[in-house]
Amino acid sequence: MGSYDNRNEFLFGDLLVMPITRPADRASRLAREEAWLPQGTWFDLPTGRRYDAAAADGRMLTLSRPLEQVPVLARAGSVIVGAEDLTEPAGDNPRHLSVLVVPGADGEFLLEEDDGSADPGPDAVVRTRFALAWDEAAGSARWISTRRVRTASCRTSERSPCIYCPSAARSRPA
Repeated sequence: MGSYDNRNEFLFGDLLVMPITRPADRASRLAREEAWLPQGTWFDLPTGRRYDAAAADGRMLTLSRPLEQVPVLARAGSVIVGAEDLTEPAGDNPRHLSVLVVPGADGEFLLEEDDGSADPGPDAVVRTRFALAWDEAAGSARWISTRRVRTASCRTSERSPCIYCPSAARSRPA
């Protein structure tokens, strides 16, 4: 069991990506894929479901999806920063960022922006550190960047912990 037995999935930072490689069922139009989750708490980004893998060797999971929806799970405590406008040129620094904070654990992200030159020196790079401090009892996340401090209250219950992000996406326990 584990990653050696599930060669279709891969980690990309704190994201676990599991491409669907089997054909879809003709009746349901869903494809099933066996996946292995490393130990920890994971949130399915497309569906918002929460999965716990308490054992040291992780756990197996069967995911059913339409072929156009790739399963991507984020580790609890992930801070995922990306360009808000995907139509901006890839070589330019984005004008606006989106930040997705995944609940359930502390985490951090270091954003590095350079001046666009082929060999930026140390003075041509701006670094912004985002840190997440998760308080499970309070159901809140406090995140800190090098420029300001924010406190975000998450409405949680046993059945629906939240993912704090601009769209206020919600998760559902498995």
